[in-house]
Amino acid sequence: MFDSENIKDIFDKTYETDALIVKPAADEEIERCNKDLDEISGGTGEDYIASIKPGARKSEKEKSAALSLPDDYTEFLKIANGYAWNGFQFFGTYQVTVKKSGYTLLDIVSVNQNYRERKFGLKDMIVLGDFDDDLYAYDFKSSKYLVMDQITLTPFDEYDSFDELFTCTVGAYAYYDDEWPDDEFDDDDIIEDDGNADQ
Repeated sequence: MFDSENIKDIFDKTYETDALIVKPAADEEIERCNKDLDEISGGTGEDYIASIKPGARKSEKEKSAALSLPDDYTEFLKIANGYAWNGFQFFGTYQVTVKKSGYTLLDIVSVNQNYRERKFGLKDMIVLGDFDDDLYAYDFKSSKYLVMDQITLTPFDEYDSFDELFTCTVGAYAYYDDEWPDDEFDDDDIIEDDGNADQ
């Protein structure tokens, strides 16, 4: 069961110390994101990749698990469609740029497309976030949330739910270190890119 109150408590604590908490995702944004994830994981996107890269079509044995947002991560996105604080990043349905600092929080589709193209060991997982050398992913085979080494992809922690992962990572830092600057992101300082903006 997703514990939204616990997540919101951590948001309250980290907002005071410069967290970027993106406005909640609408159902249409989540639906579009799931469609795009399916395409990059072997749905209609597999045919497209094969059409531009000869020999790129994979055998049945090599095919990746179909990507979609795990249910409790979807619940998280309905509270915050992306989150960044002190090096922690959890990706949302679209890219967000903070004008004042130039910081960009990438979207979950482009992050996973990039990992799918470069990291063969992630074929049954969806990347949800990162911190330093840690990668946060959901493993469709085990139905677990994993903390992995970003280079070797070796898991070293696993959790049954997203809020447990969030609490044990972000929450652990939020409640034990109060020496952060008081700067806050202003809503007017954020540029949202839903992928449909003119280039």
